[in-house]
Amino acid sequence: MLAEPARTPARRARLELLAALAERTGDIATQRAALQALLGDDEAAPAIALRLAALEYGRGDERAAYAALLVALPRAEGDVKGHLEFWSAYADLARTSGRRDDALRAYRLLIDSGAATDEVLINTAALIEDNDPREAARLYDLAWRRSGRADLAAQALYLLLRAGDAAQVRSWLANQTPAQRTLLERDARFLMQRATIHLADGQVRAAVADARRASALQPNDASIEALLVWTLIAARDAPALRAQLTASTHANGDEPQLWGPFAAGWLALQEPRRAIRFLRLQAGSGGDPLWTLSYADALEQLGQRDLAWSLRRHAWLRHGQASKSAPGPAERLDVQRRIVPLAATLVGGDAARAQLQALLAADPQAGTSATREAALAYWIARERSDIVAAWLLGQYADMRARPAWAELSVALAHDDAARVETLLDTVADWLPAYDRIEAADRVGRTAQAQTFAFDTLAALPDSDELHRRLVDRVAGERSATAPQFAGAGLRDFSQRPIEETTWTADGSVLLSPRVRLGAALAQSTRSSSDTAQLVDPPRHDTTAQLELGYDLGIDRGLRLALSQRDGLAREPGWRLQGDWRAADRLSVAATIGQGQPTTDNAYLRVGAVRDLASLSLTSRFAQREFAALTVEASRFDAQGGGRIGDGQVIRLEAGHYLRTEYPDLSLRLSAADLRYTPAPGVASALLPLLPEAARATATNAQLLPQSTQQVGAALVFGETARERYTRAWRPFGVLGVNNDRLSGTDYAWTLGATGSVLGGDELSLFVAAGSGLGVQVVPFRSYGLRYRWLF
Repeated sequence: MLAEPARTPARRARLELLAALAERTGDIATQRAALQALLGDDEAAPAIALRLAALEYGRGDERAAYAALLVALPRAEGDVKGHLEFWSAYADLARTSGRRDDALRAYRLLIDSGAATDEVLINTAALIEDNDPREAARLYDLAWRRSGRADLAAQALYLLLRAGDAAQVRSWLANQTPAQRTLLERDARFLMQRATIHLADGQVRAAVADARRASALQPNDASIEALLVWTLIAARDAPALRAQLTASTHANGDEPQLWGPFAAGWLALQEPRRAIRFLRLQAGSGGDPLWTLSYADALEQLGQRDLAWSLRRHAWLRHGQASKSAPGPAERLDVQRRIVPLAATLVGGDAARAQLQALLAADPQAGTSATREAALAYWIARERSDIVAAWLLGQYADMRARPAWAELSVALAHDDAARVETLLDTVADWLPAYDRIEAADRVGRTAQAQTFAFDTLAALPDSDELHRRLVDRVAGERSATAPQFAGAGLRDFSQRPIEETTWTADGSVLLSPRVRLGAALAQSTRSSSDTAQLVDPPRHDTTAQLELGYDLGIDRGLRLALSQRDGLAREPGWRLQGDWRAADRLSVAATIGQGQPTTDNAYLRVGAVRDLASLSLTSRFAQREFAALTVEASRFDAQGGGRIGDGQVIRLEAGHYLRTEYPDLSLRLSAADLRYTPAPGVASALLPLLPEAARATATNAQLLPQSTQQVGAALVFGETARERYTRAWRPFGVLGVNNDRLSGTDYAWTLGATGSVLGGDELSLFVAAGSGLGVQVVPFRSYGLRYRWLF
């Protein structure tokens, strides 16, 4: 029967029956032979080929299955609608066997027939999306609108984005019905794509919202988390960004897809110490050399300058190799954008300008953000703020899109205080740390500059540059804008006839950028070392003080202090101090007060207070020469009441700096006129301090020093370490000689050291001694320490 040559209806019927019986009995060889014999029948060829192909495919012979369909192909082409099942099977077999062109031809016939299923549309789109993303997007979109499958819509949108057709992307989004939009917004992938579109359009808030919704739908998806971090960076939402980075389950660096965004996030928050792990991983992964540069910047902020420089050189070499091996114009342009700011930093001059010109030639309209920012970075590195300003005006029509770092650079260069203050008030968290400190200082926000410096210092305790800037902006104790701190100290002093140990605790906080509140508590424990001069001084002397400082602007400030002293008697006091720069080279300081302590001699130190008024003028004639004149008037009273006398001091000092930077060294000459005028009688409150035999004939003249004149010379080194904050441990000292008209020549010396223990603090130690101090030519010795935690 199989060999029967005639193609008669009877033969076909018998072959059909034989194939059916063989299929039921499992006789695959007979069934296969019968179907192959039937393929010669012109009418039934496509249907028989389909059955034979199914048999061959079931046997695992895909090649034979395709060959069976190929035999019937000419007879199926004339009637596609009549053989839809055949064409669908043929297309699928061609696709799975790698015959792309054959599969596409079959799929297009099905589509053109108007009878294509959703599966046909999807398979066709999958075959053409690499070569024709727009057509593939159209087919995915058609399948989405027929089936309601959100994943097809997301793929259509992805292909439109890849095609770079922004208008078509926005049109596609606008054409979705409310019901379709609701369905799509339940798909995390669609939300991710729409967030990307919102970012490109500058709709940052909408992008953040979509990224958050996508994250809620798929909370453990690393790609969604990466997008969320990027959108929070773009939104400049520092609290939300910090919360996201801190709470992430991948904060330990176990997800490579998050290394880049996490590094960028911590850098945006000015925390390179936390970014460094992710930068190291990202830079070491062999990807974009730009990450190597970011890694180098972070290392430099952490004080590792040599390693940072080596990495930049390495990145420069990698950029050169990348430009030679870039596969196409887009890739070469991307490499050029990275070369420009790197060239400005590493080589400068004509070589850097050539790199910029090559970039602008490759992208003449500077139409992309990356090209514009590369040019900005180049001109800022060359300190050409005029060109930067022109770029900002010409290339960034929307002020909100302008890079904050470039805006600040221009504002500082042009002394635009209003713009600087606006940037500090609106985007301070997103300005480079060093520039932010500089900006606050330039507009007179000294306290804010100090706060920025201390906050950044807490994150970068090893940054030499930051410490230098902090030293430049943290003034000494006399400043109305002295830094916030909490401190304690100990000082031991001995000069016959008194022994004294003083403990202090103090602190200062900023109530506003211009107002500071300070408090101090000091307790001295005293005893007499010579009862022939001093008898039974009060064992304890306690002083509490509250101080309010107000910053009037650059180089101007006021301080008001209220005090309560409890020693020989209870004595209230107040003091008002003002400091200001009257001219470029002239500074003025004035003080008035009542109930203030005095140390002119042991009796006054223990039992007196003074009312005072003083004026000091300091002039810096040149970089190395200076002079100071102080005029002071005092009225001395016993604690609890009783006039002792008056005092007037005129002191002139002139000096020359042999070296101005640390270890600074200066030579100083001084002359002083000290006059004391006792009041009639004696202050009875101080009589118990005198030996009993002397009390009957005592006068105020015995309680006051004698008037005299003095001249002296001193060699001072390390003064800046004493007066200004320093992280490194630095010694300081003074060696002086003094000639008193009454008592002759004496000497005194001080030696100490100051520095940081933990990075945000200051510890000072000193020891001093000599043959005389002040108007008392009696040997003395003193030592002490002081610790402050700065915040």
